[in-house]
Amino acid sequence: MNQREVLHALTRARTGLSVGAWQEIAVDQLAGLFHRLGRRPSLIHRFSQRARQVVDSNGAYRVAALMIPDHVSLRPATMDDAALALNWRNAESTRAYSFDRSVLDAQHHRSWWANSFAMGQRDLLVPMIDTTAVGILRLDRSGMDATISIYLDPGLIGLGIGTLMLRSATKWVRQWRALTHRPIANVMAENVASQAAFRKAGFHEDAGGRWVFLLTA
Repeated sequence: MNQREVLHALTRARTGLSVGAWQEIAVDQLAGLFHRLGRRPSLIHRFSQRARQVVDSNGAYRVAALMIPDHVSLRPATMDDAALALNWRNAESTRAYSFDRSVLDAQHHRSWWANSFAMGQRDLLVPMIDTTAVGILRLDRSGMDATISIYLDPGLIGLGIGTLMLRSATKWVRQWRALTHRPIANVMAENVASQAAFRKAGFHEDAGGRWVFLLTA
């Protein structure tokens, strides 16, 4: 019953054929219909084309977003995370909105990763959902500021995880970096999705175009 109106709407949109209630159609009638459709591939193609126009193909993402917890945890990164981070950093979707769009080679990246642990003013963190790493979060501290850089597992873009990462970052800074009062970030003007994530996480854009979160506010 609850699918009847949907079926009628799809039929009116000429995305397929309605065969009526299953109780009212015989097996041989259904087989005959399939046989006739099999002889008209162009009709099936037109049905397919129209069907693609009435959906946005994001249904799986919406379901996944509803299943994701409302927070992520943060753990310190290790050298074992370097290879995974490199794959995510070099992904086209990550580089498209990076200030440095070059593809990093593995040796250079591993050296940079190792040196980061020796820097007293840098924190490398791995956001986790349960036991799964979902991105990389970097904090570069200078005085009272901490510049935040994040990127996600490319397969998880669009699910709101970036906002969760940023919220966890501000809480982590408040708890573990007591002398830091202002997490900031530089976001490319065309990176609308990241700007939305920062805004949802409580950041605001200042006059200089940076995104700022005031821990003391």
